[in-house]
Amino acid sequence: MRVAAPAIALAVAQTSVAASLPQLEARQNNVTECSQVHIFLGKGNNEPYPGRQGKLVNAVCDGLPSCDYEDILFYNPVEA
Repeated sequence: MRVAAPAIALAVAQTSVAASLPQLEARQNNVTECSQVHIFLGKGNNEPYPGRQGKLVNAVCDGLPSCDYEDILFYNPVEA
């Protein structure tokens, strides 16, 4: 059968690749709970944190049971 041979070869290849992969370890130790929605905010030039995007976070997170944000901290002293 011409169709079965490639399918069998693919199954054998996938099995051998999966067997050679290292076991993954958990990276979180459940010390803190993660929120279901997490937003990363980048502010504009010379804006205070969280910048104009703070209003966007409030609009997105309003009514969600589990939502938070964090600022992307960077130094941008360029004068506007």
